[in-house]
Amino acid sequence: MPLKKDAKIWFDLGVELMSKKDVNGVINAYRKAIEIEPNFVEAWNNLGNGLLAQKDFDGAIEAYRKAIEIEPNFIEAWNNIGNALLAQKDFDGAIEAYRKAIEIEPNNAYSWNNLGNALRANNDIDGAIDACGKAFTIDPKYLKPWYIRERVVRAWLNFGDTLRAKNDNDGAIDAYHDAIEMDQKNVKAWLHLGNTLEAKNDVNGAIDAYSKALELDPTLDEARNGIKKVEQLKENEHER
Repeated sequence: MPLKKDAKIWFDLGVELMSKKDVNGVINAYRKAIEIEPNFVEAWNNLGNGLLAQKDFDGAIEAYRKAIEIEPNFIEAWNNIGNALLAQKDFDGAIEAYRKAIEIEPNNAYSWNNLGNALRANNDIDGAIDACGKAFTIDPKYLKPWYIRERVVRAWLNFGDTLRAKNDNDGAIDAYHDAIEMDQKNVKAWLHLGNTLEAKNDVNGAIDAYSKALELDPTLDEARNGIKKVEQLKENEHER
């Protein structure tokens, strides 16, 4: 069924006012369009954008959800819900929304990129690399400097793990140091460095590496237990 003419006029006015950054005018225009056409999906979505620009996150999410209620596969609204939730640091909610957008359209680079950003904000670096890699594969414009860096860091980590599995602890330590040089906040690199230094009976080095991992992630029981184990070894040596 065609849209009522007046609703389209208000909608077009909202688009024009958004280009002029007249956010109050934008919100009013889209509300007028919706008043005339309550099931105007794009108007609900754009109303959400206006409210988001005012940092009215709850209002924006409500508008986006109304758009989805009318058209469940409206991918733009799912991405926008994710954006609003991400702005509120609701990482799990944002990730869920972006995954829903991807479920609807698996080859949408924007959705994959958004998912990658949310996963990275949630400290799931491996997941972020995979998601942003997918975005980049679909559309090269989504290649980011941090993505390249994290891929290199992950390569050094994997190389270190491979060398360690072959009992080349010295080579593994060098690889982990290379990873840390590129990303000093990489918890896994510090943890694996601690594991390897422990295997070499480098007690002080292992304690330093585990302590750094624990400083970055205070919930990391493996690092905490590693420190206890190495300190016990140190104590035993002193008793001999």
